[in-house]
Amino acid sequence: MADNASSYAVSADDAKGIGVGAWEPEQSAPHVESTSKLSIDDLPMASADSYFARNREPQPDIVEGLIGESKITVLGGDYGVGKSPLIADLVLHITNGLEWCGRNVEKRPVIHFDFETPATKYKSDLGSGAKRLGCSLPKVPDMLQPFFQHDSIEEPSTKQLVEALGSTEKCLALVKEALQNIPNAVIIVDPVELFAPVDKLKAKEIVGFYQLVRKLFRVYPHASMLGTFNLRKWDAKKPRKAKLLRDPREWLQEVSGVNEIMTRSDTRLGIDFFDDEQTVRVINGIQRGEPFNAMLIQPAGDPESGFELCPPEKFKVNDVFTLKQVDYWGKLPPSFTFNEGLRAGVPRSSLSRIMQQAKSVDLLRSEDGKWTKVVHRNGPPGKLEPLN
Repeated sequence: MADNASSYAVSADDAKGIGVGAWEPEQSAPHVESTSKLSIDDLPMASADSYFARNREPQPDIVEGLIGESKITVLGGDYGVGKSPLIADLVLHITNGLEWCGRNVEKRPVIHFDFETPATKYKSDLGSGAKRLGCSLPKVPDMLQPFFQHDSIEEPSTKQLVEALGSTEKCLALVKEALQNIPNAVIIVDPVELFAPVDKLKAKEIVGFYQLVRKLFRVYPHASMLGTFNLRKWDAKKPRKAKLLRDPREWLQEVSGVNEIMTRSDTRLGIDFFDDEQTVRVINGIQRGEPFNAMLIQPAGDPESGFELCPPEKFKVNDVFTLKQVDYWGKLPPSFTFNEGLRAGVPRSSLSRIMQQAKSVDLLRSEDGKWTKVVHRNGPPGKLEPLN
């Protein structure tokens, strides 16, 4: 039975050729060009009302590579690593449509549930961040609907939240009510386990909660959710084996175990300290269907208010690339176009991946229609300068 099944197995791209020409199970499937970049007119047997012609455009990102429409993103990290300040920074950038740490951001309203941060600190953080960025504070409730447990009970939203605590259905009812006025909002839940009183180790309960969220997305497809998760307390006598920057899958497995809040989300992200001074943070993770490009960020401003990309002199090239990628990186000229990168001997798929990762950590910058590398001048780590 297994042999028979394997004889019918075809790759995803080859499967698109079924129906184009007759072929036998024991023969190789006919080669058909991938349809991901073809128009409807190019598709075989696809009329304008065909299933294969409908709904072909992916839903857009709200924060490039981090938060997307109808998706659930979960950010896990230790207590004190900076999840809540990062969330506050994201709120300002999302509600103003400002680029965040090199990533494009689409302006959206935010519905923010917080069960740990004092509202006084949140207000102070947003005020300091707005001054640093030169932007406006989000207008409440048009662009921001804050539900903070640790706020004055006289605040209508806090009163509503306190009355809903302990009931997932009641908390989701608050979300639904808010989405009726701002249907394209980013829903932030910090942390998820205090919003939904379910056993985070039981798949059935977490799946049930996420199904309720996805039902909301059916009605409000332009909304999204970002949740945080506090990692289990780590035994200081047992150093972590995996590094988030180099091995996000193993790191997430190591720190969260069988935690279903993480494993059932669309995008699983971790945040951890990168350096001994505990200043620079790594954000890395896994998302469905495409690779995630790691980030290195550090606190911005004086006093600190939000985050910015870590300057390249604080890390080595082999911190962010594999050994093979380091070799390819060395083959690339100081300034190049994509085609020039191919001619330098870097395979197309590897070049695309290296460029995306390099841009994510500010090792590659766009100048005059070309890409300019940022390289170590005085040995790793050391002073870095862009090569012209």
